[in-house]
Amino acid sequence: MVIPLGKQAADEHGPDSNVTPNWEISWDGGAMTSARARHAASAFLERTRQSGLISPTPHDMQNVQLVVSELVTNVLRHTSGTGSLRIELAPDGTQARITVRDTSPCAPRVLERDPGRLGGHGLEIVEAVSRSVSVEPGPDGTGKMIIVDIPLTPAEPANWSSGQTRVTGAGRQTARSSQDA
Repeated sequence: MVIPLGKQAADEHGPDSNVTPNWEISWDGGAMTSARARHAASAFLERTRQSGLISPTPHDMQNVQLVVSELVTNVLRHTSGTGSLRIELAPDGTQARITVRDTSPCAPRVLERDPGRLGGHGLEIVEAVSRSVSVEPGPDGTGKMIIVDIPLTPAEPANWSSGQTRVTGAGRQTARSSQDA
């Protein structure tokens, strides 16, 4: 069963808020799948996009979903399956931090590159699309946390005082200045 630990809906905060939007979920055993994790990550990013906090490109969305999928798959395949997933956005919207926690104290390892090998490329892929990847012990001394920072396309600053809006590339509304008219 999937149990939301703490959901902080991104749409509760305006673009100028100092609150970092985040979403977190935990699970026991076989209650999670990588497909569910991908879907949840996508839904979170879409809510924050609709709120104007971030303006992720389709490429940004795919990278976040890919990293979530690879890390959750590793938890399900190589540990007891119990874990948690947290996604946080930097206040300026330029980065997503994905933290996956599991019960195993063993650090993951990137295997030597071997194009002929089936499987075992997940961490290699995660490193390729990420700004940074780190592994830390779990906060309570059990298990580990894998922390991945993924760059996002920064949201365009908006001047909402003009009262006029236009739709930009990703479908996000921004203010239209008098010079644009």
